[in-house]
Amino acid sequence: TGAAGAERAVGRQGADELRRQVAARDCSADGGPEPEALRAAAEGMFAAIVEHANAPFSPEAISHMLEAGTASDYHYDWQDCNRESHGRHRTVDLWREFKEFAPDVRCQIQRVTMKEGGFAARAYIDFEGSQTQPFLPIFPVNTRVRGVICSELEFDGHGKVRKESYNLCFEAPFETHPIVIDFLVQSARRLALREGGSRMLQRATEVLGQKECAALSRQFRGHVWEASASSHAKFVLQKVVEKLPPREVLFVAEEFKGRAVLAARHSIRSRMLERFIEYFPGEVLDDLVGELIPEASHLCCNTFGNFVLQRLLEHGTDTQRRALVEVLSADAASLAKHSIASNVLSSAFIYCPVRDQRFLAEALCADAAVVRSLRRHYIASFVMRQAKRVITTPGRQGALLEISL
Repeated sequence: TGAAGAERAVGRQGADELRRQVAARDCSADGGPEPEALRAAAEGMFAAIVEHANAPFSPEAISHMLEAGTASDYHYDWQDCNRESHGRHRTVDLWREFKEFAPDVRCQIQRVTMKEGGFAARAYIDFEGSQTQPFLPIFPVNTRVRGVICSELEFDGHGKVRKESYNLCFEAPFETHPIVIDFLVQSARRLALREGGSRMLQRATEVLGQKECAALSRQFRGHVWEASASSHAKFVLQKVVEKLPPREVLFVAEEFKGRAVLAARHSIRSRMLERFIEYFPGEVLDDLVGELIPEASHLCCNTFGNFVLQRLLEHGTDTQRRALVEVLSADAASLAKHSIASNVLSSAFIYCPVRDQRFLAEALCADAAVVRSLRRHYIASFVMRQAKRVITTPGRQGALLEISL
């Protein structure tokens, strides 16, 4: 149309002006491309993208747009959909697939904003249409949907697009179509296993209502143990634990029963235990905590388990803390010398009630010879300084007098 042609003309003029300014800047120390020229180039590129999205596929037109407007190291990325390409030719192939499987999708630019402090622009683009194959796996097949896509362009110093990226927009005031939300909820477990899908679901949980978020979490029922070991799905599980009332997601913790010690030693699952301890009432975790405490002397020396115990000392009930301190006190002198376990003892002196801190300090100071050894140790000496602050027994105080504050 005439309007589309005018927009393309503005875009070419903006890009030409930007390149002219960059060339001038190379010859002067104080210059830089004018924001107006950069904005014009961005608006023109967004207009061209939307025009091609609305028109029948033309490899020549797409190639011409990419040749004219993108850098040699151009990178296209729609992380939500696991669609990525490096270079112009592969991007033409992605356009071909898009127009083949979603021929009736129509787009319209809502607004364009410039990102502060860099050569980057963002556009909010309305879309409506359907796809015949799951080319875009975050949308259903053969179902008409609508929503808003957030597109970002990053420019190089010559006014060429270096990176083009897309995300489904959940930002206010834009509303995501209920059909899309419903599909994302139903597909949550599958999407969470991919990096892009996981990031998108995390964004979605921030804006979804409690009812939708609870429905999303239920997709993991019976599959929590498997998902909690995924480097991507774990973030979605943690998000729902953080956002929802405990009653809605207690089933997540239930699936860790009988395997709490294994989880605490695991590089990924241990993070889920930390979230349970932080966000669930301590009383409902008595069974899991009951599995952890008998193994505390070993777990506090573990690269991952020590963090679980530190969270328990910080957020557990007084009864749970006391039980943990009693186990730690039985081998306190050895643990104080350990590079990892000593951090757990330090946490006990920070978070536990004073009576429990004194109980642990008494265990560390039970033998004068051991005290002399610990106060000279390059790790244990820090723990002993904490012990000195809480010890009250006169005999023990004398043994600690030489410990420097």
